[in-house]
Amino acid sequence: MPSLKLALTLLLVSLSTHLTLAQKEANTWYFGDYAGLEFSTDCQPVALDNSQMTLSYVSPAVMSEPLTGQLLFYTNSYQVWDKNHRVMPNGAFAAKFEGEDTSPQIALIVPVPGQPFRYYLFRLSGNDSLDAGYANHSRLNYSIIDMRLQEGDGDVVTSQKNCQEGFANRLTAIRHQNGRDYWLLTHLAESDAFLVYPITSAGIGRADTSHIGSVIQKNEVGQIKASPDGQKLACTTLSSQAHPFELFDFDATTGQLTNDVNLGDLRLQYGLSFSPDNSKLYVTTRTRAVVTEDKPELVRQYDLRAGSVDAIKASGKSVLYQNPYSNFSSASAQTQGDFVAAQLQIGPDGRIYATANANASSSSLTSGRHFLIINQPNEPGFGCDVQLQVAELGRGMVGNFGTLPNFMQHYFDGLAPQTCSFDQNDECTGANIEVYPNPVKDVFELRITDLCFSPYELRITNESGQQVANQTVKAPGSFKVSLTGLAAGIYFVELQFANHRTVKRLVKY
Repeated sequence: MPSLKLALTLLLVSLSTHLTLAQKEANTWYFGDYAGLEFSTDCQPVALDNSQMTLSYVSPAVMSEPLTGQLLFYTNSYQVWDKNHRVMPNGAFAAKFEGEDTSPQIALIVPVPGQPFRYYLFRLSGNDSLDAGYANHSRLNYSIIDMRLQEGDGDVVTSQKNCQEGFANRLTAIRHQNGRDYWLLTHLAESDAFLVYPITSAGIGRADTSHIGSVIQKNEVGQIKASPDGQKLACTTLSSQAHPFELFDFDATTGQLTNDVNLGDLRLQYGLSFSPDNSKLYVTTRTRAVVTEDKPELVRQYDLRAGSVDAIKASGKSVLYQNPYSNFSSASAQTQGDFVAAQLQIGPDGRIYATANANASSSSLTSGRHFLIINQPNEPGFGCDVQLQVAELGRGMVGNFGTLPNFMQHYFDGLAPQTCSFDQNDECTGANIEVYPNPVKDVFELRITDLCFSPYELRITNESGQQVANQTVKAPGSFKVSLTGLAAGIYFVELQFANHRTVKRLVKY
C-alpha cells in the first residue's frame, strides 16, 4: 500500500503542476473589427484574419483550450462563434440596445467549477425598463456553453437567465482562494455598491453587497480589474471631470472588498492593468497628447510596493511623458496629437498591450493598428520599456474605443515578460543580448550573438535619463564596458539597431 499511496501522491502532484502551468485560456485574442492575435509558443503574437466579429466598441470575450491554447469560442456579447468561426446554433442573443456599444466590459467567460467542458457566459445588456439608451444601466444575464455538443464545436445549452438589473457596465471575475471556485464582481449604477456573486459547483450563489468607494453615475463607463494574484481590485471611471482612481483590497476566500484607497483624482481614466508580478498598476487617461498640453500622460504607473499609501500615491507618474527610452517620445507632434491610449491587457507573453485609438483622418498613424506595448511591466518608471508598434492585422482594426478581450486575470499571474515583436522577420530580440554580470560593481560584459548583430549605437543612461556613455559598435561579439567612477544605482543600457531597439536594466552597487 505505501507504494500505491506514493504513486497516487505523485500523480496528484503531477496533475496539479500541469494544471498550474497550463494557463493557455488566453492564447487567442479576437477584438475590434475582424482583428485577432494568436500568442504561440515562441511568444510572437501572430495576426489572425479569420475573425467574424465586428462591433468595435464592445469588449469581447474569448476562451481557448487550457492545455493546448487552441480556440474554443468567442463572443461580442450578441453572438457566439465556435472554433470554426460559425455562429453556434443557439448562439445569437437579442439585439443590442442603443448605447451598449460604448461599454468596455459587458461579456465575460468563466469555467463552470467541476465541469471542465462547460462555461458560463455572463453578459451585461441594455434594459428597456431602466433607460435602455444609457450605457450604464444594464441587466446581468448568463448562459451556459457546453463544448461536448455539435461534435465538439460546442453550443449554448442554457437559455439566457436574468440575475439582476441596474448595473454599471463593469464585469470581472476572480478565482477563489481554493483554486476551484470563482467570484463574479460587478457594480450597481447610481450607487457605491459592488455586488460579488460566488460561483461554485452548486451554481451561482446569492450576491453579497459591499458599499465601498465612489458612486458611479449613469453614462460613466469604465472598468474594474483584479490583480493576477486576486488580492487587489482597481476601478476606473471615464469622466470629463476629475474622479477618484480607486484601489481596493480583495479577500479571495471571503469575497470581501476592503480598504478603499484613492490614488488620485484623474480625468478621463479608462484602461486598467496590473503587472504580472502584481507590483505595478497601470491606467490610461485617454487625454490627447497635443503640444498645448503640459503633461500628456496617456499611460500612468503606480508602484504598489512603494510602502505607505502616500508613497504609492506619490509613485504615480506617466511612463510616456518625456520618456527618453520610448519611440513614442520621438514621434512627430502630429502623431502624438492623434494618439489616444485606450484599454490595457496583459498578454500570454507577459507584456501589457495598450490599444491606440488613432484619428481616422490622420496621415501620421496607421489608423486602427497601433499598440503601445509595455515590454517590462514589472519594472518601475521608464524601465518598463513602453514602445509604439504597428500590428499587421490584415483586414482587422482595433476599433474606435480600442477594445481588447475581457479575461480573468489569474491566467497571467507571475508570467515572465518575453521580448517579442509583431515583425516576424526580426531575429534580433532581447533574448540574443546579455548584460553580465548584473548587478555589477564596475565592469560588465555585453554579449551579442552573430544572428542578432548589425552595427548599433550603445547608449547608457541613469534613472534621470542623463546619458553617461555613448559608443558606435561595428563588430559582432562581446566586449566590456566600464562604469568605474559612476555612482551606485540603476542604469539603462540601450542598443539602437537599424530597425530594432533593446533596453536592458542594469544595477550598479
